[in-house]
Amino acid sequence: MHMQKKHLFILPVVLFITIFLYNDLLTVNIMEARNFITAREIIRDGSWLLPTMNGELRIAKPPLPTWITTVPMMLAGTDADLVANRIPAGICALLLALFTFLLARRITGNKWIATTTLLVLATSYMFLWSARKNEWDIYAITAMAGALWALLEAFMRKEGKNRYFLVFSLLLCFSFLSKGPVAFGVMLVPFLASYCLAYGTKDFRENKWALVWSVALFALLAAAWPAYVYLHTPHEATAIASRESVAWFKNHARPFWYYPAHLQEIVGVWVFFLLYGLVAPFTGKDRKPEERFSAFWFILTIVFISVFPEKKLRYLLPAIVPGAIVSAMAIYRLRDAGGRAWKAVYGPFSIITGVSFFIGAGALVYFSSGRIVPLLGVLPIAFCGGFLIYEFIRGRTRNAHLTAIAGMCLCIVFLAPVIAAHTPQDETLMFMRLRQNPELKGKEFYSIGDIQHGIVWAAGDKIHPISEKRLEELKGTGTGFVVITTGKLDPQAGGLRLADSIKTEKETYSVYLMPQG
Repeated sequence: MHMQKKHLFILPVVLFITIFLYNDLLTVNIMEARNFITAREIIRDGSWLLPTMNGELRIAKPPLPTWITTVPMMLAGTDADLVANRIPAGICALLLALFTFLLARRITGNKWIATTTLLVLATSYMFLWSARKNEWDIYAITAMAGALWALLEAFMRKEGKNRYFLVFSLLLCFSFLSKGPVAFGVMLVPFLASYCLAYGTKDFRENKWALVWSVALFALLAAAWPAYVYLHTPHEATAIASRESVAWFKNHARPFWYYPAHLQEIVGVWVFFLLYGLVAPFTGKDRKPEERFSAFWFILTIVFISVFPEKKLRYLLPAIVPGAIVSAMAIYRLRDAGGRAWKAVYGPFSIITGVSFFIGAGALVYFSSGRIVPLLGVLPIAFCGGFLIYEFIRGRTRNAHLTAIAGMCLCIVFLAPVIAAHTPQDETLMFMRLRQNPELKGKEFYSIGDIQHGIVWAAGDKIHPISEKRLEELKGTGTGFVVITTGKLDPQAGGLRLADSIKTEKETYSVYLMPQG
C-alpha cells in the first residue's frame, strides 16, 4: 500500500516533466513544419477535407492529426505559438501512457508492474522525444495502443463485451485516419500474432462474430475520407499513393539489422532490463505466459518494422509499449534477486546510469555560468547517481528504478534549459520576424527555387517557388510581392528593394520587396 501511495504521488509529477516541461526547446523538424503549415491553411482557407500545404494538395497523410492541431492554433489565435502547437502531441502522450498502463495491468494482473510500466514508458528515450514533437506517429500509435487495450478487455470480460468492441473499432479508425495502415502492420499484426503464440486462438474463435462486425464498422468509417479524396481528386490520389508506396522501399533504405542495433533508442537506460526480459521467458522453467507474450510482441514488432527497407528512428515508436512492459516485468522479477542475472542487469544499469548522473551534474556546473538556479540541481542529480551505485553495492535494488527516474526528471528540470541555451537555436525561428515587418503584410511571398518547409511555417504565409523568368514577368504586373532567395538580385532592376537579410549556419537568405506601383 505504501508503494502504491508513493506511485500515486510521483506519477503526475513524472508525466508533467517528461511530457510538457520545456516542450518548446526542441527544434521544429520537417514533419512538424508540414503539420503546422497544413493546419494553418485549413484554418485560413477552410480546406478541411482536401488539405493543402503551401498551396499544394496535401493528402499524402490522413488529416486527423492536422485537424486536431488546428484547435490550439485557433484558441491561441496564431500558428506561431510552439508551446500551444505541441499540446496535442502531449495529450496523445498522456493517453499513450494511460493505455500502456491499462494494457500492462490487463496482461499481468499486477498493478505494481502496470505502474512501473508507465514510469518506464514515460522516461524512455523514444517517448520523451515523441511527446514533444507534433508528428503523425504519436497519434497513430496512441490510438492503436488504446484499440489493443479495448480488444483485451473485450476478450477477458463476460459482460459488456460489445462496448469494448465498439471502442476497438473507433480507435482503429482514429489510428487509420492518423497515419493510414502503418500502425496496423507494425503494431496490431505483431500483437495478434504474439497473442496466438502465447495463448492460442481460443479467444478469437469465441468472439469471431464480434470481431467481424467491429472490423466491418472500422472499415466503413475509415474509408469515408479516402473515398472522398479519390472521388474528388482521382489522379492526384492515385499518384500520391503510388509515390508513398515506392518510398517505403527506396527512401532512407537501411539494412535489416538497423533497428536491432538501436534498441537503446527505444527504452533508453532501461535497455538492460529489456534485454533480460527478452531472453528470460525462454530459458527459465517458472516463466509465465504473459512474459512470453510480451517478449513475442516486442520481438515481432522489431521484425515487422525491419522488413521495410525505409527506416527512421522515429519508426521505432510502436516498440515502446511492449518494450516498457517487458522492462517492467524484468524489474519486478529481479528487484530482490541475487545471483548472476541480477548482477548482469543491475550492475551495468546502476553504474552506467549513476555515472551519467555525475556527468550531468558536472555539465550543469560547466554550463550554468555561475547562475544560482541551475546550480541548485547539481547536488540532487549527483546524489541520485551516488545513491544508485551505493545501493547496488549494498545489494539493495528494490527501488533503484525510482532513483533512476528521479535523476532523469531532475536532469530535465535543471539541465535541459541550460544545455539548450548553449546549443544552436532553431534557425527557422529567425524567419518569424517577417511576420512583424509591416512592409511585408498582405504581400504574396515567392522564392527562387524550393524552400524549406520550416521557413514556410515560420514566415507565416504561403511561399510559392518561382523561376527567375517568372520573377521578371511579375515585375511588370505592378503588384507588390516579396521574394526570398539565397542568391543575389539586382536591387535596381525593376524596383526591387532589400527588405531583410537572414543568415543561418548554412545559408544567407535575402528578402526583397517589390512595392506596389
